[in-house]
Amino acid sequence: MYGVLHDDVTDRALARYGYCVNDEWFQSETPLCHWHAGVELVVPLQGVATVHYNDLTVHVPPGLAVLGTCDIAHGAVGTFYRTVIHFDPDLLPVEGRAWLRDELASKQARQYRFRQDAIQRIVWVGQQLCDGRSNPPAPVVRGLLNMLLCELQAAEDGPGAEDTDILLRRIIHYMEEHVDRPENVDVLAERFDLSRSALTALFGEHLGTPPAEFWLRLRMERSLNLLARGLSVEHVAARVGFDSRAGFYRAFKRQYGVPPGQCRRIASST
Repeated sequence: MYGVLHDDVTDRALARYGYCVNDEWFQSETPLCHWHAGVELVVPLQGVATVHYNDLTVHVPPGLAVLGTCDIAHGAVGTFYRTVIHFDPDLLPVEGRAWLRDELASKQARQYRFRQDAIQRIVWVGQQLCDGRSNPPAPVVRGLLNMLLCELQAAEDGPGAEDTDILLRRIIHYMEEHVDRPENVDVLAERFDLSRSALTALFGEHLGTPPAEFWLRLRMERSLNLLARGLSVEHVAARVGFDSRAGFYRAFKRQYGVPPGQCRRIASST
């Protein structure tokens, strides 16, 4: 994370209307952190969002959403289409504010799994809040945000994730915890009793990307953090699963457009 910016545009919207909605494609290879008031619900519709809240990293494919507090450094990486609803919790009923406070008391962000019809209702709420004609009156805004709250509460109280979701989470967790291992897709598939084609199909269907590319992105993101801490390029290469400095150099430059040494110098000078 190379800088934390104050998002005054979102803050002005929150101060004036109590909400702010983004419904568009997002693309960034580097997490540009910002902060503002309120909380946000990030709902990816296509692609996979990798969302950062301080030191917490959450991967959010379609079908999942993440609720996070926004007065801390946060940002996203990836190419994805999403609906993001920022809102002021004070617009919720008293019971809703208490529920939201409890949800985010122990974590900076929480993930939820939604059925497709619930996602459609959440997107509809976002569309009603910013229909392009005029801002809804305050009672309508409160009602729409209360609908959003009900969807969150239903997701929290609903059935658990399906077996494929549990398996996918296990694999992603393994990838995150073992970016230092130079394993290939065949070894990863065997570790989880899958064929290479089944693993590739799982990632393609749920994340929209091959497992090798997903794991490489995790390695590159970890390398950014390690370089920012001043570690040498050779040390970082080994820490993210590369057996040679040259291989890491090529992968890093292909991902970010600059050599890792230059990135390290920029980070150390800030």
